[in-house]
Amino acid sequence: MKYQLDRRLRLLTEPEHKSLYSWAILEVDERGQVLGRDQIPWVWTLTFTATEVVLGDILNLKDGEKTEGRVDSWSERSQSRVIRCKMRPGDSHSDKDWFRRTTYKMFGTDRILQQFQLDITALDTEEEDEECRAWGFVAYEYRDIRTQSDDDMVGFNLQVKPATFARYAQRIAEGSADEIVLSVGMVSGFYSDWSPDVVTQDVKILAPGKEQAIELPVGVEFEPPRLGRVGEVRLYINTARVAKTLQSNETELPDEPRESLVRPDAALPQFADGIDPKTTALFVSLQKTGKWIIWLLVLLIVVTIWR
Repeated sequence: MKYQLDRRLRLLTEPEHKSLYSWAILEVDERGQVLGRDQIPWVWTLTFTATEVVLGDILNLKDGEKTEGRVDSWSERSQSRVIRCKMRPGDSHSDKDWFRRTTYKMFGTDRILQQFQLDITALDTEEEDEECRAWGFVAYEYRDIRTQSDDDMVGFNLQVKPATFARYAQRIAEGSADEIVLSVGMVSGFYSDWSPDVVTQDVKILAPGKEQAIELPVGVEFEPPRLGRVGEVRLYINTARVAKTLQSNETELPDEPRESLVRPDAALPQFADGIDPKTTALFVSLQKTGKWIIWLLVLLIVVTIWR
């Protein structure tokens, strides 16, 4: 198995700004030249938004004793459910603010990480404590019958109480989970350069395992934090309903309901024949008056002629 690493990692125990941090991780090239700035644990909040959501049911069976090639019983049988989300970095707030956008890269590479995942599962009992853990790996190639590869990956496993999971699953099944946002802080294995601000544009990730080996100074025994514990978690499952507005070049279909946020003016009263009875009486009255006027004009003309 060949891991796609381009840089070596080195632990710095005597940083220039020791009043700000006591140690850091450096990336160096083949000649030992330092690349980039000192990287220290990043503890502030970072967000991810779901782009795809799958509600899956899993059935696990394992063969038991066999008699004449037939299975008499199952030695293991279990069922489980999982909510699996494909995630992207950021949320609606960071999308509008370039300064708040964050890119992620594995230590030892300069590749922008594209694959993020969130798995939500249920604990066995309501009494257990909910928790979230992070995991990941560096891109690698391997060969069995043919050469295959996997890209850099980071995921979060969130375990919640059974009742909470059932509520989440119901919302996803009924289609009311329009937006899922994961906010995490104090993620073990997330690093960035020192900043007086609580936002960062670049995060480096140290995955579990020995692939991203760190060169230690002589006489120093120290293992920097790798992906694992997540100290702060917030999960938002939002229902978004926006009233539809027509553009100037659009025509609303007569059978398409549309809810308006603006209260319409009071409708004019309608009548069975479409005309107000008072108005009808007025028309009849005017019609009769008009006939009398015509007859009077005819009479005046006749009298004038006879004279």
